[in-house]
Amino acid sequence: MKTSAYWITKVVCKHWGVEYADVLRSCRQRRLFFVRMTLAKLLRKYTNHTLTSIGGFVGRDHATVSYYLRNYESEFYFNDEFRTFAQRIEDELNEEDKSDLMLELEDELNEIIG
Repeated sequence: MKTSAYWITKVVCKHWGVEYADVLRSCRQRRLFFVRMTLAKLLRKYTNHTLTSIGGFVGRDHATVSYYLRNYESEFYFNDEFRTFAQRIEDELNEEDKSDLMLELEDELNEIIG
C-alpha cells in the first residue's frame, strides 16, 4: 500500500522537528540535509513519484534527489543519529499503513456481513 506524499512529509518534519518551509529554504544546514534526504528516500519508497516531482517536495532538482538516494544507505549505516530518526519515521509510516489496511478490511467485512 502506498502512503501519501503529504503524510510522509508531515511525519518526517515532525520527527526531525522542522517546519516544511525550512525544507524548501536554500539553507545548507546538515540537519536540513538529513531531513531532505530522508524525505526523498521515503517518497521514492512509498509513492510513485518521479525524481523530478520528489525534487519539488524537497525544494531541489532531480539530480540532487538522485544524490540523496545514493547517499542514504551510507548515512543510515554509519550515522547513529540519522539511523535512529530514519527507523522511527519508517516505523510510524508502517504503522499508519497497517492501520489504514485494517480500516479497509473492516469496511469490506462490514459490507459482506451487511
